Amino acid sequence: MKETSTEADMVSDLQTTIPITKVVFLMKNTFAAALYAPWQSHELTSAYLAFFTVPFALMNIHFLFRYWSVANPTRVALFSQRRFIALITLYPVTEFIAWYILAYAIKVDPDSICLDDIKAALLDTHNDTIEEGWLAMDHWRNGELNVHVVWVVFFSMIIIFGSFFSALTLAALTYRHILAATTLSAKHRTLQFTLLVAVCAQTFVPLICVYIPYFMCLASPFLSLSGTRSSLHA
Repeated sequence: MKETSTEADMVSDLQTTIPITKVVFLMKNTFAAALYAPWQSHELTSAYLAFFTVPFALMNIHFLFRYWSVANPTRVALFSQRRFIALITLYPVTEFIAWYILAYAIKVDPDSICLDDIKAALLDTHNDTIEEGWLAMDHWRNGELNVHVVWVVFFSMIIIFGSFFSALTLAALTYRHILAATTLSAKHRTLQFTLLVAVCAQTFVPLICVYIPYFMCLASPFLSLSGTRSSLHA
């Protein structure tokens, strides 16, 4: 009884210190996510997940800026023009909308069969439950591959790898132009290398901490691995 009370107090403290928290579950061939928050809906969960794409889109814009600053410095002035700012803003906005649509496409009803084990595991691990706003992908349904989920994962991978390879391509082109530039002084060349390394480091950390875990969460249920994995974080 004392242990149960302690667990309830921990959950209560979590709600007080972190008003909005994301719950992710992986159980064999099912991926599920929801918000542990005072307000729960499919729209909020989809928007919460979609916001994770925005920093990576902004990072690619930074890579573009670094590339132009070396390969074509005259274009850097575009970043101070309102029309170009409005145009380039469409990139993170479009990526956010695309990810939101993909997330919303896997919304499920609270009484969905695929959530039975998820809710039981959530109650067992966190001594609480979430009724609304669940997004779930049952990768294998009745022993057959779920085609709807395959398409969702496929387009999700396009966004993930497309963003990563865009950054990789711009970084490689910037590095090549720094090496090939004949008008750069030694000091300026060193500065450009330092700035490029800094941007790459800023990309490498979220790649390891966000992109790869996202890829594993979306793809691993296809393998129907046994056991339950859950995370509860802001």
